[in-house]
Amino acid sequence: DIAADLGIRNVRFSDGDQSSVPVDTSTKSIVKDHAKCILCRRCETMCNEVQTVGALSGINRGFGTEVSTFYGVDLADTNRTFCGQCISVCPTGALIEKDNTAEAWAALGQKEKPVMVQTAPAVRVGLGEEFGLDPGSISTGKMVAALKALGFDYVFDTNFAADLTIMEEANEFVNRFVKGEKLPR
Repeated sequence: DIAADLGIRNVRFSDGDQSSVPVDTSTKSIVKDHAKCILCRRCETMCNEVQTVGALSGINRGFGTEVSTFYGVDLADTNRTFCGQCISVCPTGALIEKDNTAEAWAALGQKEKPVMVQTAPAVRVGLGEEFGLDPGSISTGKMVAALKALGFDYVFDTNFAADLTIMEEANEFVNRFVKGEKLPR
């Protein structure tokens, strides 16, 4: 409990109204519920000082203070990178990951389009540990088999996308070099 961690035993200022700002569900990955925010500003610090994105800021004063985007625009309309680090430091659930489980199940239930999933390298290791394998054990085969059994048509590893990016950037570099164009510094 964050109040106990901070030694808060009573509320000295209880005259303010709860936030009437609607829940922001404008992005595909993050939900912001102002009513749950306790203004600890950890998300703001993470966004501005650690991630150096600068998408969050404290606005207004007194009971009207809230952590918001600049000019109060929806999260989707900001320069956010959607790294999720603000979510990881929010102690109250004012910032959470959007749950897209229903959409995933719906996509898996239809057969008109192929359904793909992309996993990060850490998933195949963490998943193995979760199921009792030795730490560091790679469980790629088991993970792919499970995802295929759920109905995914294709399973890609982020490394595959990274390889494609490297090849594309290499081609771009060679073309610029051969043509004598300006190279990145």
